Amino acid sequence: FGLPLSLPADVLSKHTFMPATIANWRAWYGTDFTPFVDVASPVNHLFHASTANVHGWKAIAAPVQLGEIDLSTDKSWIIDSSVPAAATASGQLNAVLLYFSFQFGPGTGVASYGAGSPPEAGGKHQIWILGRQPWLKHGETFRLGYRRHIAGKDTALVASGGADYDDSIAAQAEDNEL
Repeated sequence: FGLPLSLPADVLSKHTFMPATIANWRAWYGTDFTPFVDVASPVNHLFHASTANVHGWKAIAAPVQLGEIDLSTDKSWIIDSSVPAAATASGQLNAVLLYFSFQFGPGTGVASYGAGSPPEAGGKHQIWILGRQPWLKHGETFRLGYRRHIAGKDTALVASGGADYDDSIAAQAEDNEL
């Protein structure tokens, strides 16, 4: 599952290459690091956050099921999906919390994150900062694309839709990048 998020500016700035960071480095080291922004910006950044921190962040949409694996029959664990979703709040979709849910049988399951998990619950969660961060309005549809365990391909998580949509997701899919 993926929980689409709009991270607070202070959290986002700690985990991305921001213009203020470049300005500080130029002042400190006398070197222009601007070319690194172009290299880093389209790349997803992964970091881990505690349950207590995550509970304070704004969800842009309900959790999205990014894949399903039947462990009794599927041994490849390949996920290659593009899933539609609708924004439940307006804001910038800049990150996705990834988590799993196991169903052991009817009515019996466990999840690594969810509405029932209290803020004081332990554990760390994978947070992907998106390279492309669309602005969404409440009710607007968007897509999350997720790829994992495909030979010769990196794990990828991308968003399309919103105010900056320009069909590059479709182009990436055609180029086998996602």
